[in-house]
Parts: sequence; structure tokens; C-alpha cells
Amino acid sequence: MKLLPSQIIVLIITLSCMITASSAAAEMQDRPLAKVRYTDFVDRVNEMLTLEIFHTTLSPIRYDKNMSTAKEDVYTTRTNSDMLVAFYIQDGLVCSVGAQFNQQDKQRAREAVDVMAAVGLAMGMTPDEVRQVLNLKPFENALCGKAHCIRTGTDVYLVTTKHGRDLFMAVYADPYPHP
Repeated sequence: MKLLPSQIIVLIITLSCMITASSAAAEMQDRPLAKVRYTDFVDRVNEMLTLEIFHTTLSPIRYDKNMSTAKEDVYTTRTNSDMLVAFYIQDGLVCSVGAQFNQQDKQRAREAVDVMAAVGLAMGMTPDEVRQVLNLKPFENALCGKAHCIRTGTDVYLVTTKHGRDLFMAVYADPYPHP
């Protein structure tokens, strides 16, 4: 497949926005979402997405050399509508999951919410805890949700930031353990 110059520019800008938006979360993401190997966690997310309440699936994950850094490996996948979803990995464990989509694209917005909800369920959150983290409130230049996962003793955050016409949504765990 040959990309047009305009498509290459859009791809570069999209990757740049995803890396920039995830850098703030990357500073905080030393705590894994679940204490299982990333491949097992992604399998759990895919299993959750088979529930009747969700309306998307994920393609097989692939290592993304361009998005990876010395601190973390990034594996990407795509939803039914071809929305990119990134799993940020440290020491073999998933520390955050991000998705970027055009805010006018209702299908991709729904898929992003489905993926983030499936991530919450995969890490052990109850449906009520997932609903709580998805209840976004304005905070500075973002929309943020927070819920405490009783099973893991972890505070989980969902942050949505705007980049032009796109929204970047990421879920991560509080790096500081709670008793």
C-alpha cells in the first residue's frame, strides 16, 4: 500500500500527538494495570470485548518500534473501525492503554469507551467501578475519571485530552499503592 504525502503527514501528526499526550501519563505509569504478563492481559481485554455489551474487537497486537522508548515498549492493535489502540508496557506488564480518534467519529468514540471499559474489567474492576472511572469530569485541559479498584487496591484514572479535532483517551493506575 502506497501512502500519499498528505496521508504520511496525518500519520506523523497522529503519532506525534499520541506520544505527546501519553508522555504525561508515562511519567506516572510505573504501576501496572494488572500483575500479569502483557500478552495475558491483552487476551483478558479481548475476552471482555466478547461480552454482548461491547461492539468491537481488537486485531492481534504488534510491537511498534516507532512509538516505543527506552523506558517502555509499545504494542498496538486496531479496532473494527481501524482505530489505533496502544498498550504501553514496562517490564512485561501493561502500565497504560491509549486510543486516539476524531471526536466527530461516533463509532470510534464508542469503540474507545468499549476498549477502556474492557481494560477496567480485565484488571479486576467491578462494573460499578468501571462506570465510575468512565464518569468524566473537567480538569484543567482534560476530562478525567477516577475509581478505586477494591480488588487490586489501586486508583485507576481515565484521562481524555483534545488535540485539534482528535481526542486521546488513556487509562492508567495510580503509581502509589494504597492500603
